[in-house]
Amino acid sequence: MSRDENELKNGLTAYLHGYGRNNRGGLSAIAAYGAWPVLAAQEIEQRMGRFLEALPLEELRAIAQSAIDLNELASQVLAQLDKE
Repeated sequence: MSRDENELKNGLTAYLHGYGRNNRGGLSAIAAYGAWPVLAAQEIEQRMGRFLEALPLEELRAIAQSAIDLNELASQVLAQLDKE
């Protein structure tokens, strides 16, 4: 496990510890639930969708029609921010 993965796991473990301290039954349900990857993927889709909600319709159309590559544009902005 990489350092970043270890840090993520430690943070999530601490969160679950606090959650379980206040809701042991809920933590038991979390431990028994088998579809976390699917549910997490759905949540990612919803969060990315919320970003799109703020965009004007014309920009959404351009992204939907691949006239604008949002991944490429975001990468370019990241590179610019790294230079600042």
